Amino acid sequence: MKNILYTIAICICITNVSAQQLPLYSQYTQIPLLYNPAYAGIDTMINASLVHRSQWKGIPGAPVTSAVVIDGPVRVKNLGIGGLIYNDVTDITSQIGAYSIYSYKVKLKEEHHLFFGLSLGVLSNRIDLTKAVVNDANDPFITSNSFQRTTTFDGNFGVNYIWKGLHAGLSVPHLFGNKMQYVNTQASSYYRLSRHYMLSLKYTFDINKEKGMKIYPLVMLR
Repeated sequence: MKNILYTIAICICITNVSAQQLPLYSQYTQIPLLYNPAYAGIDTMINASLVHRSQWKGIPGAPVTSAVVIDGPVRVKNLGIGGLIYNDVTDITSQIGAYSIYSYKVKLKEEHHLFFGLSLGVLSNRIDLTKAVVNDANDPFITSNSFQRTTTFDGNFGVNYIWKGLHAGLSVPHLFGNKMQYVNTQASSYYRLSRHYMLSLKYTFDINKEKGMKIYPLVMLR
């Protein structure tokens, strides 16, 4: 029994630990533009949304995410434009992103359309060591590097195929995989933005066309 416990302990110690780099949104079913820039201007009207998500309420350091997103069509050129600003805070780390979004519509044939999307912007990450729980609050590394911030250029790519009620999408957040480096007086460290891949599939069923009642199942794979 002891050998089993020792083996489990060793496996835990040598396991690589990773964390999410993308904010998690519960509202992506209503606002797919949060993840896929190809949805910019897909409607015939201007849309604006305010998103706020507070996870695990009451637990110190729990994730809190807020976002503002707006988009609209430019019908003359089959273009869509939009913008996204978000703030994501998880314990001692936080990130702010600001992006401009563009999409282009291609008509393959009657009722078959393909949308290409690209969002470009800046991403700023911050580490607040004053919130960290440490054994020695007077550690020189903590006191001399209380706030660390780094900023980089970022981009997201997306494509969306639409046929009647069918929507099939693919998006690639952190397209460029840039490196974010923290530099201070004593040391420097960095991490790389991992390129993500997200697939989505949605189909809309008309329940009552006269009353505008619809239902749609949606599946997303991250």
